[in-house]
Amino acid sequence: MKSYDEILNDVTSHKYVSESGPILEFVRQLAGDGSIGDVSEFIQAYVERVPSSEKFILSSLPAIILDSYIYPKTQVTFERFIKWSEENSDWADQIKNSALNAEKLAEIVSNILVSIK
Repeated sequence: MKSYDEILNDVTSHKYVSESGPILEFVRQLAGDGSIGDVSEFIQAYVERVPSSEKFILSSLPAIILDSYIYPKTQVTFERFIKWSEENSDWADQIKNSALNAEKLAEIVSNILVSIK
């Protein structure tokens, strides 16, 4: 796996359509590995370098965590997810609001994982 610095340096690469491409790809890898605290730390490092990207990165995070971590762990059906999300309509905001705090993000994601089953 590449280091944070290598990923952050890929931002200027022409391999991606946008500068957020390598960042989101790495966040997906970290989430898929279950490294939720590392997701937060990496996002913090990136938005310190590129503050204008914070809103976009944070708005992408709930879907990334759902697709890369929660769904593979739970195999929750679409119907169950819809029902759960109606009962927990603030789940995405909880992830976004805790994204820059590694401990809080890990706690929120853990709670979601338990409650969605």
